[in-house]
Amino acid sequence: MVGWLGHPVAHEIIREHADVVFAVGYRFSDEATSWWTEGRPYVKENRFIQLDVQQQELAKNYPVEAGLLGDAAATLRELVEALDEMGGRPNAERSSAWIATAKSKFRLDLPDAEKSPMESMVVADRLRALLPRDSILSIDTGTHAHYFSAFYPIYGPRRLLNPGGWTPMGWGPAAILGAKLAAPDKVFVSITGDGGFLMICQEIVTAVEWRLPVIWIVFNDSALRAIRDGQKEAYDGRIIGTEFTQSTDFAALARSMGAVGITVTRIDELSGVMDRAMTCGMPCVVDLRVDPDAVYPPVAGVWYEPSRSPDARMPRGSSRQWTGIYPG
Repeated sequence: MVGWLGHPVAHEIIREHADVVFAVGYRFSDEATSWWTEGRPYVKENRFIQLDVQQQELAKNYPVEAGLLGDAAATLRELVEALDEMGGRPNAERSSAWIATAKSKFRLDLPDAEKSPMESMVVADRLRALLPRDSILSIDTGTHAHYFSAFYPIYGPRRLLNPGGWTPMGWGPAAILGAKLAAPDKVFVSITGDGGFLMICQEIVTAVEWRLPVIWIVFNDSALRAIRDGQKEAYDGRIIGTEFTQSTDFAALARSMGAVGITVTRIDELSGVMDRAMTCGMPCVVDLRVDPDAVYPPVAGVWYEPSRSPDARMPRGSSRQWTGIYPG
């Protein structure tokens, strides 16, 4: 992923090396471009080819060298056939090896796994080991999204449901219900925060009525942390209305609506809890008590609009920490 929650290696490859960016079904939205900030990840040296099924998306946010209007799968098949007829890509193996080397240099350092309240980055890392490779996640808007959008491995298409830009809090917990109806044999997990889940928690009743065994994992830090931290940055550490004086017991709330509700306070409890959530055959809310000041992962983008954040531009030549010189 690139943009607000972009991976550092992906940003560096695009910012420092990409001559042409081929965008397939990609809108260059506020989220995907860090509010269209230079180098987060796109730079003026990039040229764009954009493929989309909607004509109004072509060149809407960035000028393009070529705009392709059509179905992505059908168009890509025709392009591959045309490339094969032209002799393929002679440098493809070298490029792939170079990218693999750059990715291998990046290491995500995890904070203390034993502390309580828990570190969100540790929880996300542990969940990847516990959930099936083909499980499907819906990521709600909030700080918790930082821990899944760039650094949570996804092993196949249509397994990460993301609302995109403009931060629609509460989208993830509701979207997971429709997704479960579409593929009832998969494990479906909604990743949400206490703020977003409070906006839509009545959908627990919907899941109970429809007998949909989805799992909501609530990162409960008693705060609207993304907004709180934005307030701190913009107003010299002052906040208003973004820390809750009363923490919600989401496990008790779930049980009152006929679902399974479980509270987790330590990381060593998570394995048994997820086993139960995946096998109980009922809607399940897992209330994770996480540190309200948990360590942020090293995302490469910026979330705050340019008008209320320092100059975050990174022109080409800013940094080559993982990629070095392309062997071309």
